[in-house]
Amino acid sequence: MRDASASCVMLAGFSNALFSQFTGPKLPSIGQHCELMGQSATQRRLELMGERGPSFAARQVVLQPELCVRASSLRRKQPTAK
Repeated sequence: MRDASASCVMLAGFSNALFSQFTGPKLPSIGQHCELMGQSATQRRLELMGERGPSFAARQVVLQPELCVRASSLRRKQPTAK
């Protein structure tokens, strides 16, 4: 028996942009939380503007992406052979 998934093409979006909710087929996407990225960058910039001299320290900020599962990524039941 051949694995049906071996011949499938799987596709996902990367930004979970608002318009992706209105396209077809509804593809899964990785939400990048763009607004939170902007807020974090702005906050860090404001902090850096207040720091002077050797007190500056690099900092890493990690924002967790979110998998947005949509109908096209759900497995369909395979018809059973009779």
